[in-house]
Amino acid sequence: MFRSALAALSGSLFVLCSTSVDAACPAIEAEATSIAALRDTDPARGVSRGEIALEQARTATPPCAIGEAMVLSAIGNNLHILGRNNEAAERYRQALDILPTDATPAQVATVHRGAGVALAEIESYEPALEHYLIALSASRDAGDVLEAAKTAGNIGNLYNALGQLDRSRDYHSQALQGFEAIDFKPGIAGTLINLGALSAKFASAAQEAGDVADERRQNEELREHNERALALFTELGNERGIAYASSNIGLALERMGDPAQSLVHLERALMLRRQIGDVHGEINSHSTLAGTLIRLERFDEARSHLDRADSLVPDDNFGLALAIAQPRVDLAEARGDFREALRWQREVTRLHSAMSSEDNNARVAELQSQFDSDQQEREIALLRSDAEVRSLELERQHTLQKVGLIISALVAVLIAVLYSRLRLGRITARELQRAARTDPVTELANRRFMIERIEHEIQRVRRSGRPFTLLMIDVDRFKAINDDHGHGIGDAVLIGIGRRMTGHLRAQDTLARWGGEEFLALLPDTNGAGGLVAAEKLRAAVASEPLAINDLRIALSVTIGVADYDNGMSVDDCVRAADQAMYAGKREGRDRSVLHRSSSALSPAT
Repeated sequence: MFRSALAALSGSLFVLCSTSVDAACPAIEAEATSIAALRDTDPARGVSRGEIALEQARTATPPCAIGEAMVLSAIGNNLHILGRNNEAAERYRQALDILPTDATPAQVATVHRGAGVALAEIESYEPALEHYLIALSASRDAGDVLEAAKTAGNIGNLYNALGQLDRSRDYHSQALQGFEAIDFKPGIAGTLINLGALSAKFASAAQEAGDVADERRQNEELREHNERALALFTELGNERGIAYASSNIGLALERMGDPAQSLVHLERALMLRRQIGDVHGEINSHSTLAGTLIRLERFDEARSHLDRADSLVPDDNFGLALAIAQPRVDLAEARGDFREALRWQREVTRLHSAMSSEDNNARVAELQSQFDSDQQEREIALLRSDAEVRSLELERQHTLQKVGLIISALVAVLIAVLYSRLRLGRITARELQRAARTDPVTELANRRFMIERIEHEIQRVRRSGRPFTLLMIDVDRFKAINDDHGHGIGDAVLIGIGRRMTGHLRAQDTLARWGGEEFLALLPDTNGAGGLVAAEKLRAAVASEPLAINDLRIALSVTIGVADYDNGMSVDDCVRAADQAMYAGKREGRDRSVLHRSSSALSPAT
């Protein structure tokens, strides 16, 4: 690596030796710019080449402080891509120490912005923001649209990391506006990546809120932003950008129900990130691939990716560790290992706390140890401690019979404690299993458990050929109920509707809360026509009379989409069919049941 870097620099060294002193400093600055550009293709080479250029700058006569500062900044730029952010921050500190007062606004902005990026990566957010604001002010004062846009994008990333998504979107929008004004394609592409990342977070928030329409819209934006970015990065030959855009397109496709196609994009991203040495990007690829493989039930491959990601995470980066811990929870739950899921969920909680304040680590550890079921084991160890044994030995006046009784009693206590611990473990496991399968509001089955039930039915269909049908049930005008009466009343409505429908289902049927105001019913041994009859019974039960909650009487109705399983369908295919039928019913006026791929619909009884 050193020899190749030396060869690459030989031309520059020759130029400097054969030019005037006045020309030396501009040549060093030009070399710094070239080194900084290697971040997108070969950051390891950028570091080694930068060290050679740094030695050259330090021995220049007369001294070239601005050249030395810019080379230090370029080295920091490449170290950041390699995930060596503490080293990067130190290089930027050295650059700022020697940055002369006559540096151009662009140079001031470059060094301060780079320092902000490195500090943000090691989660020193407050000093990072200070550097960003200095860079932004310098660029705007000089009327430098390009540098101002770059820094606005960095500030947007910082607010994204802090969870202030609306403020982050504002800064990224400013950045995009600036880049588009001067047609700076690398900046446009990078900002589209950042806006896509925000769309992904907004989609997750919409999913948690049960807003299916907004979740879909945000995931579509995630894909569209990154497809546009991919086209630009491909045109520019920017491999790092191609990798990030491909990874995000893969994420969008996975969320939109196409995990197989998602893998194509995710594996391409991982290959490129390995090639260019983008450690943070490689960790992200492993984590995202694991999530998709979990959905495809390729559990061993998912675990292998998470193990590889774990081996790459720096010890001081809680954010990256968290990005790996959460998929481990999902993997354990998918495998039905709820004890392992609980263990990783504790780690997720610990990392969240550590990210908010490293000073809380001791308190988190204490709380975690209190929660740990090994508390009983420590109590047993205490009973068997040397101090207890010595105490028993000192009681020489006791007869052998009494000693025997004491030992017998101690053994009984130990057995009782061990049995109690075993029983507690079984109870905990049962509670974990129940919680993992139950919606906390309605106490119906949850989405995860319903997916398991549908997958089981698909296997049964393949063995026996006996049909099943899904009903996608959406509460009409539910948002108005929440807006008018509050979310507490909204939850009570969901509970009441769930109870009414449960009373009209068979023992073998499963009713789940699918998300927000949507329910999903699974009807084994039922074809589409039978499902339509069952749907009408549920619709009539919900609308039979207003629901009484406190002093309110709320009239209710539901729209139901019916889809029977067709051989070759996946879980997503069947759910999507029922969903499409339900939305067709919404368009036709609500309060009705609609069979998928049928133009006929049952109107509400009059």
